[in-house]
Amino acid sequence: MSGGLLLMFTGSIIAFARNLPMRAWGRIREQFIVEVSVQNTDPLFDWISLWLNDQPYSKKTRRLSATTIANYEGGYGNSECQETPIGYNDERPRPKLILTPAKGMHLLRYRGTLLWLSRGAGDSPTDNSGGSKGISTNRFQLETWNLRIFGRSQSLLRDLLNEVIDRAVSFQEKKISAFVGIYSNWRRLRTFTPRKLDSVIVPEADLSKITKTLEEFIQQESWYTDMGIPYHLGMLFHGTAGSGKTSLIGALAGHFKMNLYLLNLASEDIDDERFASLISEIPPRSFMVLEDIDGALGAHKRSADKEGHKGLTLTGLLNSLDGFMAKDGSIVFMTTNHRELLDPALLRPGRVDVEIEFKPATSDQRERLFKRFFPEASELLAIGFGAREDLRTMAEAQQVLLAHKDDPRSAALLSSREEYDRVELGGKA
Repeated sequence: MSGGLLLMFTGSIIAFARNLPMRAWGRIREQFIVEVSVQNTDPLFDWISLWLNDQPYSKKTRRLSATTIANYEGGYGNSECQETPIGYNDERPRPKLILTPAKGMHLLRYRGTLLWLSRGAGDSPTDNSGGSKGISTNRFQLETWNLRIFGRSQSLLRDLLNEVIDRAVSFQEKKISAFVGIYSNWRRLRTFTPRKLDSVIVPEADLSKITKTLEEFIQQESWYTDMGIPYHLGMLFHGTAGSGKTSLIGALAGHFKMNLYLLNLASEDIDDERFASLISEIPPRSFMVLEDIDGALGAHKRSADKEGHKGLTLTGLLNSLDGFMAKDGSIVFMTTNHRELLDPALLRPGRVDVEIEFKPATSDQRERLFKRFFPEASELLAIGFGAREDLRTMAEAQQVLLAHKDDPRSAALLSSREEYDRVELGGKA
C-alpha cells in the first residue's frame, strides 16, 4: 500500500518537473513580454511586410518569403523604384520585389532592443454565432505577423507600428489602392492601376458636373457641419452597359487620390450587420463602390425565397447610406444598367445626390477616342470613325481601335486605297 502511494507521489513530482519549464515560460511570457499580432485581413500586415523589406535583417537572413507588388509606383522607405506614369503607349513599371522573413521565428533588433518576429497561419474567421466560417484557401490564405519584446511597456511596439503606418501613409500619398470586401474584412487588390481621367471619354458636361460636385464636397466639410447637413455624398451612374461607368469611377479615384472600396452586395456572406460593419471601417477620403446594385438586391431576395435566409435587406442598405449608421465623409458610387428596377426609396435625395445617365456613345465621344489612339491622323479619319453608328458603346469603339491600332484607316472603315486617297485629298482641299 505504502509502495503504491510512493509511486504515485514520485510520478506526480516527475510530471510537475517536466511541466515546470513550460509553466515558467508561460509565467514569464505573461508578465514580462509584450506581444502584438496582425492578420493579413488588415492593411497593416502588408505595411509591416514593406517595412521589413527595408530592414537590415531582411538583407542578410537566409530564410525569406518573396512576394511582389504589381504596378508599384513611388518609393516606400529606402526603396529605389521610381514612379512611372502609365498611358496607352507607356511601358508598365517593373513590379516591386518584396523580401520578408519566412514562416517561423526570427530575432532582430529595433532601436537597440531585441524583437522576436514570427510569421504563421492566421485564425479562421467566425460567424456571429461563434461557428467557424472558413474562406476557400485557393482564394485567400490567412497569415499573421507576431511581434514580441521583453518588458512591460507597450511604448516600443507602438512606436514601431506608428513608424510603419507613417511610412505607408507617405507612400500612399503618391498611390491609391483598391480593396475588396471578403467576408467581414477588406482585402487590398495588388493589381489595381487607376486610369487617367482624360482616358475615359464621357460627355464633357457630365464630367464637369461630377468633378465640380466632388471638389465642392471635399472642400466644404465645415460648411456641412455648420449647416447641420449630414456630410456624405451619393452618386448613381446608370444607363447603357459598356459605357464607362466603372472606368470613370476608377479614374476619378486616381484623380482625387482616393482609395477604392469595392463591395459585391450579391455575396451570400453579406447581411445587414456585416454590411454596416464593413462600411464603418472605410476611412475618410475614400470611394465606396456598389456595382450593379439592382441585381444585388434582387439576388438576395431570390436567395431568401429559396433558402430562407435574409441576406442584405433594402432597409439595411438605406440605414447604412444615410441613417444613424451612415459614416461622415463617405462618398458612395452606385452603378446599374437598369435604373427602373431600383426602389424609389433608394433614389431619395440624401441617398442619391447626383444622377448621371450613361447613354449610347455619341459621334463626339467616338471622335475623341479615335484622336487619343491616333493623335497624328487626319481630322476626316476621326470624323469617319465618329460616324460609325454600329459602335453603340465606348467599350465597342475601344475594342475596334485596339484591333486596328496600327491602321487608323481600317478603324474608320476606309478599306480601299481610292476611298482613303479621296478622304485625304478632301481634307487638304
